[in-house]
Amino acid sequence: VQFFVNGAAVDSVQLVSAASLQRMETPSTTSGAEAGMRAGYGLSNYTSFYKGFVYQSHNGGVNGGLTDLSYLPGYQVGYAVMITADNGDALKKIVNLIRDFQTREFTARAVEATANEALQDSSWFGYYTPINPRQQQFYFLERLLNVDRIWADKDLIHKRPLLGGDTDDYLMASGNLFKSAKNGMTALVRTTDPLAGEVVHADWKVLHHSSTVVVFGSLVILCACLFFILTSLLFALIWIVRFWMGRISRGPTIAVRLWPLVASLSFVALVAMIMVGGEDPFGLLGKVSAVSLGIMIFTIAFAVTSFWSAYIAIRERHAKIDRIVYWHSALVTLFNLIATIYLMWFGVIGMQTWA
Repeated sequence: VQFFVNGAAVDSVQLVSAASLQRMETPSTTSGAEAGMRAGYGLSNYTSFYKGFVYQSHNGGVNGGLTDLSYLPGYQVGYAVMITADNGDALKKIVNLIRDFQTREFTARAVEATANEALQDSSWFGYYTPINPRQQQFYFLERLLNVDRIWADKDLIHKRPLLGGDTDDYLMASGNLFKSAKNGMTALVRTTDPLAGEVVHADWKVLHHSSTVVVFGSLVILCACLFFILTSLLFALIWIVRFWMGRISRGPTIAVRLWPLVASLSFVALVAMIMVGGEDPFGLLGKVSAVSLGIMIFTIAFAVTSFWSAYIAIRERHAKIDRIVYWHSALVTLFNLIATIYLMWFGVIGMQTWA
């Protein structure tokens, strides 16, 4: 910490040049950085906003431990925190207490708005999907759940997660560059990605404009999938008892109910395995284990039973079955199929987390 607080010097001896330290602190390789964005990840050294101040930081986490090393350039303060727990909320509270204490007598510089006609261009406002996942295997979830909305209000550009979270505010800097309204650092930029075309860089995210229909349509389908999986489980509590009591005959009436239920149970088991694996990702997901094998097996089981359910639903469409029961099972099958195709598209079916 003293090394960085003193500008890469120890006992007045400059061990690393000021230019090298500045390079460590400065993002430079992304299209956003090339366009003038200053916030983000440099060389194992990233910007970290706190109220009106910008810390430079590096953190880490392993099973049983979390760390944070940060310093505030120009103010001669910094800290290192290490805790023996997998508790991100605890680390955040500790860090905020330290930063409150360190900045208690400092005054953040005022940030002024810059008039620019770009604020009048509303064509780029709307909903944005992240396209640079940190973990590619779970991008199928991130692109659904981490959508941001960007809009303007007077002199401010706002960015907020669609499903809830803090709002980030920006002011015009110049051209397509926008600075944080809290500290004045360039933290959002519109630019062109060589593969994705027009994008927005915001902090560490690369965001691609997505239509309202796609964003909300995806969420509606996701909710429908979860709803019909849940109802298939709840209805099973009724029809299994009725079958056991002899009130439901064997044959098509059972097949139409049973296979969508098996698919739903496979999906629930898959979610449970992912949650268990998240408690110890290195030990349970990073190598062959009952959990990682379970994830692979249940993704395959979900896909196979979803397609088989569709076959059964088509084959028994004229069977003597209560129409409400049939169409509910058919809808469960339909949305399970949609989920299966989506997961297949992103390589989740048969996923080997240890590979």
